[in-house]
This record gives sequence, structure tokens and C-alpha cells, in this order.
Amino acid sequence: MTCHATLAPAAVPPCTALQLPRVDPEHIDLHNRLLRRRQAWQGRLGEQALRLELVTPAADADGEFELPLLLGEAAASVRLEPALLQRLLAPLALQRPFASLPALLQGVLLEQALLPLLEPLEAELGNQLTLVARGQPCALRIGLRLTLDEQPLGSLTLALSTAAAERVAELLERHLPEAAHGLPALRLPVRLEAGRQHLSLAELRSLNPGDVVMLDTPPAADARLSLAERWQARVRREDDGLRLLDALKPINPTRENAMRPDADEGQLDDVPLQVVCQLGSLELSLAQLRGLGEGSVLPLPEQDGEVVELVVNGRCVGRGELVAIGSGLGVRLTRFASL
Repeated sequence: MTCHATLAPAAVPPCTALQLPRVDPEHIDLHNRLLRRRQAWQGRLGEQALRLELVTPAADADGEFELPLLLGEAAASVRLEPALLQRLLAPLALQRPFASLPALLQGVLLEQALLPLLEPLEAELGNQLTLVARGQPCALRIGLRLTLDEQPLGSLTLALSTAAAERVAELLERHLPEAAHGLPALRLPVRLEAGRQHLSLAELRSLNPGDVVMLDTPPAADARLSLAERWQARVRREDDGLRLLDALKPINPTRENAMRPDADEGQLDDVPLQVVCQLGSLELSLAQLRGLGEGSVLPLPEQDGEVVELVVNGRCVGRGELVAIGSGLGVRLTRFASL
């Protein structure tokens, strides 16, 4: 006897939404105000130097102690990591473990331990801070790292209602200036140009190896530095590198490639394109770019002899060599891509 088994198709689990953290659209601006990168605050706690830094709020962890409170009438809470809690309670010399004490007594002891911090904070916020027995859900959070006399004291997380977050954001903006991120790993390409020329698409297509294109060159300079087609500076080639003749300045576009929506194929051949004769390129950090000014010196980019590249819309379409045309400058094509 032959048996034929029929296999039922495997059950397909229902499509479920990705489990992503949720951010209330109404809170985005306030959330970003709280978490902007800021300089640390320096102050005094009695005779000791106190430093407060904003950090990424930590995830909930075992052993942390949460202290519900009200800022005026706005709900908030403070979550203390175990190391910070232990240091705050050390001056009280407790005879019993803190965790074994009744919740009400824990709150009283912590209020006493935090009093040197709470009093000046109340004065700055313009509202009284009141410890409460039971807290309310708070959607907005910030983290703080405390350092006392150059020694790490610990970290805490503030959970804030919308009203409390508004007051805390105002306090941060008043006392902690924003600190721009240096982005040290980010490097931007800077192009070294011998000159430029505007050609129509038809003119560009007609070019062949051996043809010479006249270049518009920067006045009283050997070349031009170009950053992202938005900033430029004239440079002079010297033995030790490229010397800037002026600081980076915004580029003012002199020609637009605008076309009518009803342009036909014939009109496409008349589209003006900017052809850049590129001598080479450099990669500079933001700090290096910000430090450039008149007289700054940059290293010469590596070059393949006297070969230059012809670039259109960021793409190399050909190669050539520089030639003198009277008192001007041009490029003789040695290779050209078919367009």
C-alpha cells in the first residue's frame, strides 16, 4: 500500500509592529531641549567643588532608589544609582541598612541628605521641591553625573512631567550653555580647482581628445578651493603648500540651470552645465576648516603629474592637461567619456 501524505502549509504568524521606543509627538521639542549637548556646570557644595554634567539617561537597574517629588505642583522623580545613594547617606551614619527602613523614614533621611542640593535648586527654579509618598508617571527624562572635588560621586536620573520639564529646560538653558559636538571623525572633501567653464550639453557632447577648453580662473590667484559648492577661497601655490589669499566665503551662484516644465529634447541640449577643472582634493576636519583664514597654508594634494580632471555635477567626465592661452589658462583634453 502506498501512502500519500499531504503537508499543510505552516502557520504564518500575524504581522506585528516593530517594538520601538515611543516618543509623544507633542514632546519632541521639549525632549530635544532637555537632551541638547551642554557644557558642564561648576559650583560649590559647602567647601567642595561640585560639577554637574548632562548624560544619557540610564535604563532602570536593580538596586536603584526612586524618590517621587513635586516641583511646585508638577510631578517629577529622582532615581539614584546605588553608589550615589551610598555616598549621600554616608554622613548620616545609619545603624540599619537603608533598604530595611520604612518608606516614610527613607524619604525623610534622603531629604536631609539632599538638603544642601535642594535649597539652591529651589531658589533657581522658583518653586518648592516637595517629597511625596507616591509618584506619577513621567515621560521625559534626563541624566546627571555628579563629581565632587574631582572624584566621581555618582549618577542620577530625573523623570519629569511636561510642566516640570519646561522649568528644568529653562534652568538648563540659563546655566548650561550648549556645547557643539566637534565631530572629530567627520572629514569633508575640499576641491582644488584650476578654473571653470559653462558649456551646454550639446557643446559638452561635441568634445573630443585634443580639444582645448578655455577656463574662467580666479582673479590674482593660482587656483580656487571649493567646499561643497557653497564656499570658496583663492589660493596661491608655494613650495610649502597652498597659501590662502582670503578666508572661505559663500559662493554666489551666477547662473541657474532652470528649465521650463515643457522643455523638449532639443532644449535639453541647451542646458548649461558647469565644467570644473580639478587639480586634486583634500580631506579636512571641521576644526581645520573653521581655523582657515587668509594666510593659512594647506598641503598640496597628490597629483598624477600635470593631469587634471574635468568634473560635471561631481562626476569625472574626462582628463586633460593645462595649457596657456595668451594670458589665460585652458585645458587640452586627453581622455573624454562618451555622454
